[in-house]
Amino acid sequence: MNKVKIMATEYTVLEVEQIDKGKRVLGEIDYIEQVIKLEKELNEDLKKEILIHEILHGILEKLGFDDLNNDEQKVQSIASTLYQVLKDNTNLV
Repeated sequence: MNKVKIMATEYTVLEVEQIDKGKRVLGEIDYIEQVIKLEKELNEDLKKEILIHEILHGILEKLGFDDLNNDEQKVQSIASTLYQVLKDNTNLV
């Protein structure tokens, strides 16, 4: 997937060698540039889970849920669970 639309905003999805934020991160979303970056070396399942994580950030940002958007543990918990539900129930979408 090289594009994802979150509400009215289309984001370009890029696979990059490494995301350097002073610590290792596996993905990031840039709301201004409308880009989601994922580390290229990740296996496909983890890449999809991280993509869902970044999409959740995009949704929460659009909805103005700043407190939840800044809580990485909650975003990751929701992303992991949502990915597993979607993977196990392919008929949902």
